[in-house]
Amino acid sequence: MKAVKISFADKYPDLVSEWSDRNEMEPDHISYGSNKKVWWKGSCGHEWEAIVKNRGTGHGCPICSSNLIIPGVNDFKSRHPELMPEWSEKNTLDPSTIGEFANRTAIWRCRSGHEWKARIADRSKGHGCKKCADIAATKPENHIPKKKRIPLRNFSYTFMRQIPKASILYYLDKACEKYRINDDSIIGIPIKLYLPDKKTAIEFYKPHGNIGISYTEEWVKNDLCRRNHINMIRLLEKKCKAFDNCICLTYEGYSLEIMDILIKKVFALIRIEADMDIIRDIFNIALLWEQSYKDM
Repeated sequence: MKAVKISFADKYPDLVSEWSDRNEMEPDHISYGSNKKVWWKGSCGHEWEAIVKNRGTGHGCPICSSNLIIPGVNDFKSRHPELMPEWSEKNTLDPSTIGEFANRTAIWRCRSGHEWKARIADRSKGHGCKKCADIAATKPENHIPKKKRIPLRNFSYTFMRQIPKASILYYLDKACEKYRINDDSIIGIPIKLYLPDKKTAIEFYKPHGNIGISYTEEWVKNDLCRRNHINMIRLLEKKCKAFDNCICLTYEGYSLEIMDILIKKVFALIRIEADMDIIRDIFNIALLWEQSYKDM
């Protein structure tokens, strides 16, 4: 066999472990710039064919990135069975042949009978029926006049800024839901709060990190989650710049009423039922934060 000057194994030793046993040629016997198509088996467990030089330039698993759709594995229908009752019969698209973050527009029909068009990617990110949302927003119980907001005078400013995180952790424990904190084993960089059973990440973004490279790094974190089929939910103070590649829940102020609505929205998105009432539970939340969560 003709020797190569720089083999794929020499140039990219970290990718040798993904070289499939199905290949007749070894990675140290082929040039790193070869146009030959070979088999790969990623740490994700998926197997696919790709050109050798493309792997070296950063091309990864096409199944995880949804560039290759396999029915029953990474198609929209398999990834979001909870949305299939809203998939309109008027669609000519087959939901088992498109990815969950496709830019294609589909027709949807909610349980209330409202019909609308929306991108498949937006539905996967948690966007729902706008008419139902507008109706809910007009209900008196969802309207919070500023003059009736209850300030947190009995708590420190530091704790007030942590209420979203403290409340979510408190109710996750009450619901016996598994979670990980600052886990970097999922996408290679720490995720503030990760729910493995829900494939959901939750981040709490403060305005001081809203400019420059910090914002870019957070955007990249969102994208890494998306590529790994993890739903990212970010809780943002109103003055924060929103992200275009994740679900953003914006809030203004730290009154108990605002926090109660915010946290209930989070739990609705991650589909966890819990008996939540921050006004009722705030002292227990504060106590548990000081005892268990403060250093997380």
